[in-house]
Amino acid sequence: MIDSSDMLAIDRRLCDPRYNPEAFSDFVRIAWKHIDPADLVWERPMDEICKHLQAVSAGLIDRLMINVPPGLSKSMLCCVLYNAWVWGPARKPRTRFLYISYDESLVLRDARKCKELMLSDWYQARWEMELKVDSKSNGYFTNHKFGYRISTTIRAGVTGKHCDVAIIDDPQKPLALARATADGESLESQLPWDFYRNTLPTRFSDHAKAKKIMIMQRLGDNDLCGRLLAEAEENPETSEHYEHLMLPMEYDPERHCTTSVGGDWRTQAGELLAPVRFGAVALASLKAGFGGSTRAIQTQLNQNPTPAGGTYFTSEMFREYSEFPGHGLFEFTWDLGLKGGQNHDPNVGQMWLRSGMSRYWLRGFEFRADLLGTVPVMHDVMRACIEWARALRRTGKHRWFPAGILVEDKANGPAAVLVLKSQKWPCKITAWDPGRANKAERAEAAAACFGEIVVHLPSQELQDSILSQRLSVHEVPASVALTQWLKFPGGRHDDHVDAMTQYMLHSADRGMTGVDLLHSLTKGRGV
Repeated sequence: MIDSSDMLAIDRRLCDPRYNPEAFSDFVRIAWKHIDPADLVWERPMDEICKHLQAVSAGLIDRLMINVPPGLSKSMLCCVLYNAWVWGPARKPRTRFLYISYDESLVLRDARKCKELMLSDWYQARWEMELKVDSKSNGYFTNHKFGYRISTTIRAGVTGKHCDVAIIDDPQKPLALARATADGESLESQLPWDFYRNTLPTRFSDHAKAKKIMIMQRLGDNDLCGRLLAEAEENPETSEHYEHLMLPMEYDPERHCTTSVGGDWRTQAGELLAPVRFGAVALASLKAGFGGSTRAIQTQLNQNPTPAGGTYFTSEMFREYSEFPGHGLFEFTWDLGLKGGQNHDPNVGQMWLRSGMSRYWLRGFEFRADLLGTVPVMHDVMRACIEWARALRRTGKHRWFPAGILVEDKANGPAAVLVLKSQKWPCKITAWDPGRANKAERAEAAAACFGEIVVHLPSQELQDSILSQRLSVHEVPASVALTQWLKFPGGRHDDHVDAMTQYMLHSADRGMTGVDLLHSLTKGRGV
């Protein structure tokens, strides 16, 4: 029979990384009942999370990014048990931790649980950790070896203290970011990035040894993980390299994850991540909790903010054309920004051809400029487009006529419309009122128009031919706009979405504005 002293020795050895390559996993299994009354339900993703966290402690990984669905104990593993394991069984009590989240109550909850575990009789009997607990706050506590833990929020910031390990757990609130995406506002998506870029770098004791761990569900290409991954892909020589443990709820072979110490073990498409906790019935219930939202299911459950097939706009909605249509009206649609800096949205213009119920993309443009610089560029671009169209007409094959210029009636749009009208353009100039309908609502309404409007994009060969006659340094191919349409609302860029949606709504038979749209949505009639 094993006595208590033998049990202490067994626990110490099992949880010691010097003797056990799965020491943190075993620590979690043993310690669980001392922090949570519910029985531990152990599944394979927990093995992978523990393995990667132990690799950070061992110095094998300096940057770790974990994207997993909710309900898999990620915060318990990373924000409660890991700290206690590093200070005790891993014998690194001098480690200074910084924990960051969007929600103060959550980050303080996890700090309290961690502190209570280390003060428990079970833990003290094995690792004798002395904590200074005189403070009423769980946001900061220290141990007898001068290690400490700071728990704060993205908004609160950190001053006066430096850390060795920064653990960022859910830096963005899903619903808040979803609203920011729908409304075209960048505050919620920009705040974590500003913290990461401007505040966090000043908070490390030794940058050469600094470790960063990030745990979250994906929310969009513009979330913190998305920005870091894109930056690493665009500038591999100068950007931070994160080991990326990405485990979708339903396995996708096209997005298989492999890291230096593990990764996704599944092989069959659709194979479930955690079949005990989230089998077919439980998963269906979880999906229903998202209101059937394909976007929410793909982002938070499958860690895929931009499904290949699109969300509002899908690849099946667009047809290809290889020859210019013989007749029609060409029109311009503009979505203008407010400021001209590189950190602000660009001005976007598109040239379309209307022929019956078909719409043909002809050319696209984007540039950054303030109001004084915007209208001259618009003027030059549209004049060049008109000359190009007239040259095509002279071949005798095309009968195109200018019909109108559509400008969104916000930001610099109203002022641009006044200037354009004063220039006596030979076509109608319209200020399109978006009303209070947000980007997502306008996109939903425009997508509904695709049932009666057929949208055509140039073939690659025709697109190459068009771009060979480049009219402006600001010109962009249709493929750039298509990528933004398919990725909306999860993509990093959506500048070409508004220009297209306002054109589709305006050119539909109803000539719908944002005011009309909001009224129809309120009445529940759709578009």
